[in-house]
Amino acid sequence: MARIAGEAVGCGALRLYEPGCGEIKRMFVSPRARGRRVGRALLERLEREAVALGVRMLRLETGA
Repeated sequence: MARIAGEAVGCGALRLYEPGCGEIKRMFVSPRARGRRVGRALLERLEREAVALGVRMLRLETGA
């Protein structure tokens, strides 16, 4: 969850599959917060968490 001045402005999730493989799901940034590097910060945090969990391949869910 990303917050600016206590207000939730973005979110993202990391889903783990088999060992070493994960997926970034449901990234969202509020329209009011777009252009403020919130998405970049969320993605960087999710990547760091994935590495800490031993993920070597990380995919981005893009839908059907």
